[in-house]
Amino acid sequence: MGILSIPFTYFSVVGVTNAINLIDGLNGLAGGLSLIAFLFIGIAAYLSGNHVLAMMSIAFVGALGGFLKYNFPKAKIFMGDSGSLFLGFSLAVFSIFLTQNENFRVDPMFPVMILLIPIFDTLRVMFVRAFNMKNPFKADKAHLHHLLVRRKFSSVNAVIFLWSLSIILGLLAVLIIKRTSTPYLVITLMTSLILSLYIDSIGKRR
Repeated sequence: MGILSIPFTYFSVVGVTNAINLIDGLNGLAGGLSLIAFLFIGIAAYLSGNHVLAMMSIAFVGALGGFLKYNFPKAKIFMGDSGSLFLGFSLAVFSIFLTQNENFRVDPMFPVMILLIPIFDTLRVMFVRAFNMKNPFKADKAHLHHLLVRRKFSSVNAVIFLWSLSIILGLLAVLIIKRTSTPYLVITLMTSLILSLYIDSIGKRR
């Protein structure tokens, strides 16, 4: 990206950091999505030969597994903004380490695909707020998990549903890890379109 690479990197780090924070709306949701993302980053790092990053990622998986034991389905402890922002920042930095190392190269679309749920949710909510002439940074109940609960999902089922989507995307990302950006982009756009249509159908049934 030439001279745009540095500002784009800053934008991406801030964006992913806040995406994890914004999706922290149900017990176990942000922690579970982060665990899944760290798991697949670790797998990709191991397959590409970046064993240090793989071990660091698996350490996060273990820590989040211990956290989720007391946070899902009924929370005895809570993550809070400091926890979700730290996880988001760590995922952003690990994604850079995974994709920008010349010795252990993984396509830059890999982390986008495994983090698609929080990224999609953040971009959609920001766009809808701006389109409706509202402050894009003001909290509301328009996030994906809120809409699922409104659609009569229980909180637990909504979390499991979003976890499952992330696992499927992660498995697909690993299966095409040696490909170019094109299949990643196709899957990402198709998934985003399907989620958009599903969300639109939820809105019409209100």
